[in-house]
Amino acid sequence: MDGRQSSATDPIFDVGALGQSDFIGVAIETRAIPDSPTSVRQTTLPLAEVGLIAGTRGMLGAGAGLLLANRIRPRRRMAIGWPLFLIGALSTVPLVIDVIRKSRPCAKIED
Repeated sequence: MDGRQSSATDPIFDVGALGQSDFIGVAIETRAIPDSPTSVRQTTLPLAEVGLIAGTRGMLGAGAGLLLANRIRPRRRMAIGWPLFLIGALSTVPLVIDVIRKSRPCAKIED
């Protein structure tokens, strides 16, 4: 890796590359409790899905920012902010369900 020690809760990112497989995406492994085999989970997501998650979270944040801002007239702020916020929030729900379904327990992470 990069020579530093990772703590028990640090996610381990492994980005797939061309030539290794047909899959290009991100594999994330997390540890909740050190040295517990059931606490290690791996989630593998295609790069397009990671982009979709980032986009919906960005919409949610932009909508919230507009709703809380005072620099734009309130009527315009509400007309733009609420749709962004609601679309971002509502589209996050199925993505979270999909990520949870793709999460699998791992037996061991090699350090």
